[in-house]
Amino acid sequence: MYRFLLLITLILFSCSVKNREEGKIEKSTIAEDLVGEWRNTSLHVTMNSAHGVSDSVKVLDANESNWEEKVHIKPIQTFFEKDGTYRSDHFSLNDSLLFSAVGTWSISKDTLIMKQTSPNVATYRLKTIINNDEATFSGRLDFDEDGAEDDDYLGTQKKFSVD
Repeated sequence: MYRFLLLITLILFSCSVKNREEGKIEKSTIAEDLVGEWRNTSLHVTMNSAHGVSDSVKVLDANESNWEEKVHIKPIQTFFEKDGTYRSDHFSLNDSLLFSAVGTWSISKDTLIMKQTSPNVATYRLKTIINNDEATFSGRLDFDEDGAEDDDYLGTQKKFSVD
């Protein structure tokens, strides 16, 4: 009986170790999953005190079917590099490059921190959830550029390539 219990314990222990090791291999981090090219697929922004006007609220809702009509540019293409740099290319509806936002990125727990260095200096902190090739970003930022980080941002992006 003792040998039987010992055998069962050893089998269960070895299965448990094997499962944990396999889990480590399959599990990836936000930072690993983020590397590559991403494009916006939806956007929901609630701009509180819109454009600096107190007691006003403006909402911007865009998805793949109405992005160009609502946002007036092509979906933004963002490239997250392994070295911790990023570039977000903004194209006009005529496919000409309007500007590229560049900077560095890092992850702290479940939050993406983007420190933009050009064309202007800004820091964005966005809670990030990645599920396969879709990422959801949410946070409070100054979307309407009125000087106050009081706008609620929720956006989704689809991964297009891995660098």
